[in-house]
Amino acid sequence: MCFYACTALSDVTIGNSVSVIEKDAFRNDYSLREISFEGTVNEWGLVEKKVDWKTGSYVSKIVCSDGNVAV
Repeated sequence: MCFYACTALSDVTIGNSVSVIEKDAFRNDYSLREISFEGTVNEWGLVEKKVDWKTGSYVSKIVCSDGNVAV
């Protein structure tokens, strides 16, 4: 659990060297709305997202260097 139930986290930036987002990394982060990813949409698609990585958060999009991904 990286930021589990962190109520003060409204946005976060993930570097393009990240290859895995672990289970419960952003679970129940109720203030989190958007994640910025420093890579492309295609690179985001290659990131392995473990089960429940964002369950309970309000993340609605990933902002990539070449576009957005709805989640």
